[in-house]
Amino acid sequence: MDRLRTAAWVALPFLLPLLAAGPASASVPRPTASLTYGSVTSVRPGDTLSVDAKQGEARYGDTMRSSVFLARGKLRMMDPMLTTTVTIACEARPGTYPVLRRGAGRGSRGASVPLGAGARRAG
Repeated sequence: MDRLRTAAWVALPFLLPLLAAGPASASVPRPTASLTYGSVTSVRPGDTLSVDAKQGEARYGDTMRSSVFLARGKLRMMDPMLTTTVTIACEARPGTYPVLRRGAGRGSRGASVPLGAGARRAG
């Protein structure tokens, strides 16, 4: 029994960082708004936006981009829709920003994201 107790005390410093990190799903941000391909959706700076498209409107692996996104979003299959999640930059100014889809061929305008004048910056 002493060996088991000693082993537990020796292993404890290695296990504590894993316990403190929490579940892996806690680090995935949930979208605060959703944008359907070809539509307009209002968002605020700092919001997480889900961009959705039907099969035929876009293809798996197409890239959704806008100057207001922190990074490009790559469309993945979430049957029956293609979807990606992007974050709106906190320093974005009010206005309407086009969202472009770029596939293997050429880019095309797909939707737009208006940021209202009353939008508050996260911080």
